Amino acid sequence: MGKRDDFSWVDRMFDPDEPTEAYARTTDPTPSQEAADRMKTTKAEARVYRALLDAFPRWLTVVQIAEATGMTLWSTSPRMAPLWRKGYVESTEIKAPNSTGNIVTMTAWRAK
Repeated sequence: MGKRDDFSWVDRMFDPDEPTEAYARTTDPTPSQEAADRMKTTKAEARVYRALLDAFPRWLTVVQIAEATGMTLWSTSPRMAPLWRKGYVESTEIKAPNSTGNIVTMTAWRAK
């Protein structure tokens, strides 16, 4: 089952009673520490990832992601690098309108 098949964890990110972090001891094996690091996801990251899952397989710019989530562009953009480092998203370059409407080369994102 892939991330797009079961993203109930994204829904849980909006539940204030659900933990948003996982921990590993320094003595735990490397895979355990890496798994704990991947679980450290903010609620804003979860909103962005949900928008990308809903749009899959389309590529979205941060302008489109901001529109889809209702977040500001300045709140959306900083969420992309952590999601990429955790392996949840992939990126490509496309020509698209920026926030002022000018056509420019932009990074587009989609869920893996």
